[in-house]
Amino acid sequence: MSASSSDPSSQNPAGTLPAANQLWGGRFAAGPSAIMAEINVSIGFDKRLAAQDLAGSRAHAAMLAAQGIISAADEAAIQGGLDRVEAEIADGSFPFRDEYEDIHMNVEVRLRELIGEPAGRLHTARSRNDQVLVALRLYMLDAIDEVSASVEGLIDSLQQLAVTQGDIELEIRPDAGEDHFQWFHFRVSGSRGTALTLKITNARRASYPEGWQDYRAVASYDRDEWFRVPTRYEGGELIIDHTPDADAVWYAYFAPYSLDRHNDLIAEAQTVEGVTLERLGATVDGRDIDLLQVGEDGDNKRSCWIIARQHPGESMAEWLVEGLLERLFDDEDPVAREVRERACLYVVPNMN
Repeated sequence: MSASSSDPSSQNPAGTLPAANQLWGGRFAAGPSAIMAEINVSIGFDKRLAAQDLAGSRAHAAMLAAQGIISAADEAAIQGGLDRVEAEIADGSFPFRDEYEDIHMNVEVRLRELIGEPAGRLHTARSRNDQVLVALRLYMLDAIDEVSASVEGLIDSLQQLAVTQGDIELEIRPDAGEDHFQWFHFRVSGSRGTALTLKITNARRASYPEGWQDYRAVASYDRDEWFRVPTRYEGGELIIDHTPDADAVWYAYFAPYSLDRHNDLIAEAQTVEGVTLERLGATVDGRDIDLLQVGEDGDNKRSCWIIARQHPGESMAEWLVEGLLERLFDDEDPVAREVRERACLYVVPNMN
């Protein structure tokens, strides 16, 4: 790929083509040696920049026309010629020629063959270095996207292979903004009938590693009913052995209280007579911290705060709050009626 700024279109009469091996050596009495000519040819590998070179030329022609530097007719001719060059490259009929050294000159020469004089105006206000750098940058951007997609595909393939083979390694992520971790909750798909060995490799660094002794993880196929699965703690790794009976299975440290279930609880509670809802703020993850006020404050009433929160190694405290509210809202329960008559309750179903 040549980066010379010489423009052969300015050294040749309109409508004529530059002579072979005279792209940049017009002041030399003789041409380069055979070996120099051979190593200076890059079309064999830089033709992969064709799409980006065409894109840069299209944009440059549009700019020249927009600024009134070339006429609309010239731009139309250039854009049409570039479309024809693209079509030839796509169908394999484009004549890649070594004597024009690189993709930029090959396209430029072919454009002049197709549309004549307007092709020479495409280089107005653009050096060869500009053209080369634009094409390289566009190519790199496209290549990054392609490589990223390939890497993502490889990761997916490796994950599927791991599931197929049944040996999966995972790490627990720390809590948001903290170094502590103990809680885990994840899904495995495509695993029906596969004997899984799930290894949590950083279990030894958890906030409470002693909690792994005699511990058993929970699993669910419907996220409603949870059951214990064989679990062992060996060599600093927490290992779950399980053969799922369904295509997808969820595993967790304890039965999780999902955000959907929390939202359902809040939505139902606020419809109960005498209950008001207030947003106290947001968690570190940006989720609402809700406050349910049950009853009205008064001189003869006690104020009672119930705040549910849990550490990484504790079960979800909102399960308790759900049961508490269910009984508290039961008008047939004499204890619940008495509590509501004598106290104003402020309930935060989940603080963290």
